[in-house]
Amino acid sequence: MKKFFFLWFFLLLTLTSIPKNEIIATTTLLSSLSHFFFYSTLSLLFLASFKTKKYYMLIFIVIIGIFDELHQFLIPGRYPSIFDFILDVLGGIFVCLSV
Repeated sequence: MKKFFFLWFFLLLTLTSIPKNEIIATTTLLSSLSHFFFYSTLSLLFLASFKTKKYYMLIFIVIIGIFDELHQFLIPGRYPSIFDFILDVLGGIFVCLSV
């Protein structure tokens, strides 16, 4: 299961490192859903892989969400968004409440 976690994590960081001009235009709703989906899936894989307490997963999601948004300063055409970060964390909270 850890392989899937690390593959998903790598995919997430790779997709958020693509410059804006190379991304197909998406709607705000699609972008919001993708943040929620990717981080809720990452949260599920984290819990399944590491068999740990849910609050460790939430701490991890917060740290990765912050890192993900801040590293977008370095990506041409991308910018950090507090709204995206909130959706990332909501994905983790959703998993906590669902599992």
